[in-house]
Amino acid sequence: MAALLDPDFRKLVRHAEHYHNDGDIVIAAGPLPNSTAFRVHMHILREHSGVFKDHLAQIPPEEGLVKFDNCPVMAVVDHADDMAVLLSALYKGPGFFEGAKLPIFTVLALLDLAAKYQVPTITQLAMPHLQFRFPTTFNEWWGDDSEFEPVEAALSAVVLARKLGIPTILPAALYYVCQLPIKTILHGYHREDGKLDKLSNEDIEKVLEGKENLMNLNAKTNMWVLDIKVPSTSCKTRNICLPVMKRAAHLFVETRQMCAYKPFHWVDLNEGGYEDICRPCWRMLCRKRWDGIHGHWCELPALMGVEAEVEGWPQE
Repeated sequence: MAALLDPDFRKLVRHAEHYHNDGDIVIAAGPLPNSTAFRVHMHILREHSGVFKDHLAQIPPEEGLVKFDNCPVMAVVDHADDMAVLLSALYKGPGFFEGAKLPIFTVLALLDLAAKYQVPTITQLAMPHLQFRFPTTFNEWWGDDSEFEPVEAALSAVVLARKLGIPTILPAALYYVCQLPIKTILHGYHREDGKLDKLSNEDIEKVLEGKENLMNLNAKTNMWVLDIKVPSTSCKTRNICLPVMKRAAHLFVETRQMCAYKPFHWVDLNEGGYEDICRPCWRMLCRKRWDGIHGHWCELPALMGVEAEVEGWPQE
């Protein structure tokens, strides 16, 4: 944080939610001349943030203050949207984290600013939301239907994990980064606010090697799943199901689904030519697919090259 030296505040935009009439400090977030003004309460900042507490204790005498709406001004370089999220969490407390799943970029912003401004309560409340998106157990990962959007946020999560030292999310986060275009992996991702999140050279190498590892595992797993010699023991239409399953297996190869980088994603059998098989054969395939991917989850840290950094990864 630095003193706001530019006396021209005419272009400061008052934030719609966090501009309290009885506030006694203005936070100017973002670069001038387009900073956003947050009029908040010093006691809220002092109570929760070690950094804000120390900074507010150093406010100069009245004659040395830069003011806006008769309140002292504290300038920060953080994006206004991120500061708004932090202030919402501070004012609403645990209730901010309850209910609907928080957007992933909201979670990342909270953890980043909570670390920067030493707000341990926000870190404690936000961390489970990050871990929920990048779990360590297969059942948790599968329970969230193994989808993650926007996928670019996984790259931002890896950058934050490196910055804050959160290695447990790296296997799942790097797995999702492998689904991104090569250009994004190599050159980074520009967020809507203009911030560039870019992987380190070491992590770029891990992702490129991980893509090859995932493709090989995906091909191996799918070949095992789709190699059907006999239909289900409960099958009543053997003469129909067995030829359909063998034909559909060839279709998977021809459509290059074997070469995807998603061995831990579900293969949509509805699009694979399996529509005509009976329910027992369908359940047999689904169970075999589950067994195939579940059995390899313990390998994910090694597949992504971070096995030495992640302790306690489930082995079953």
